[in-house]
Amino acid sequence: MKITKKSISKLIYLLIGIMLIFLGWHLGYLYSPNNIIPPIGEVIKSSCLLLIEKNAMLALGYTTYRVVICLLIVVILAYVLGVLSAFYHQLGEILSPVVYLISSLPSASIIFILIIFTDITNYLLVSFLIFPIIYKGVYLGSKTIIQTYESTIRLEGRYKLKNLFKVVCPLSLPYLTIGLAQGIPLALKAEIMGEVFMSSTRYIGLGRLINQAYLDVDMVRLFSLTLLAIVLILIIDFLMRLAKKSIDRRFGITTYKTCHF
Repeated sequence: MKITKKSISKLIYLLIGIMLIFLGWHLGYLYSPNNIIPPIGEVIKSSCLLLIEKNAMLALGYTTYRVVICLLIVVILAYVLGVLSAFYHQLGEILSPVVYLISSLPSASIIFILIIFTDITNYLLVSFLIFPIIYKGVYLGSKTIIQTYESTIRLEGRYKLKNLFKVVCPLSLPYLTIGLAQGIPLALKAEIMGEVFMSSTRYIGLGRLINQAYLDVDMVRLFSLTLLAIVLILIIDFLMRLAKKSIDRRFGITTYKTCHF
């Protein structure tokens, strides 16, 4: 791998950014009332100990399991509807206000409404948040495929199922990575946020442990659990970005921004 001035500069800027985070945390520790913010060294040590704590790893496993279940269902649904909406533009126009409404719903409102009516609040919350992202990625990608191969598709017959299954469906698969790259880290954050609101003591999850640490006023544990969640999200985000870049280079797909933070 060739080292350039640009890559060295990026590394230096990254290190400066990390140092600013540590500096901000230390200043927060020094000046926060009653030392609410614990020292960073103590939090890092506690986070490392969580890796050998049975309850923490079990909670992390359950949190990840629920995210995976949601992703499997949502990816299939969003992919099918995204491809069909691009192929049949009438369906795309019908679903447009529905997808816009779902993507505009405040997360807190979704939690408070769903928690009253169902025990699967977390599954629905994660699904509502990531469905529009993955759907838009597939939908916009499929439209690009149709425009690129428009002459061939029209020659065969615009709405022939052969074009749908042999052209649009396989060529739109790489566009799933656009939605997944943005959706998976968001899904994990949404799952943890939803778990914080769960009142049942039998509910197992990382968010539940964070909520319990808050109720116990155990700030070191609260920050260490939060740091564990941040590291996990960063790792997943990094892996998804690598996968996305690899697929982008291989297939030369157009990148779309499918969500706004």
